[in-house]
Parts: sequence; structure tokens; C-alpha cells
Amino acid sequence: MDDGAKAGSGLFLHSDGFSKEDVVLLISVLDSKFGLQCSLRQRHKDQYAIYISAHSKEQFIHPSMRYKLI
Repeated sequence: MDDGAKAGSGLFLHSDGFSKEDVVLLISVLDSKFGLQCSLRQRHKDQYAIYISAHSKEQFIHPSMRYKLI
């Protein structure tokens, strides 16, 4: 449960090893299956992250891992 970071009031999922197309596909699945508000962020050349909005982060994080948000 760790390859991300707090980002202001939202969260980042670091998906550097995936292509931009794969990350966009994952964002669309997170939206359609779980209703999460996500967006694509470029971290470095050809490296992308998924930003999960503050509105969706409580829904995304498993209750046993919420201590990481403190």
C-alpha cells in the first residue's frame, strides 16, 4: 500500500513505470468502476502519476491505512 504521496489535500499514485496510455486507461477505470475523481499529472519526461482529488481520497484509502494520511 505504498507508491504514492500526499499532494496538498489529494493523493498521488506514482505510476512511473506505465505508459501514458495505460495510466489514462487506469484513470478511466477508477472513474467508471469506483467514481473516483482522478487526473493525469506528468512528473518527468515520459513518467506520469495519477492525482486523486481530495473529494475521492477517503473513498480510495482502505480504513486500515488511513493513519498514513495524518
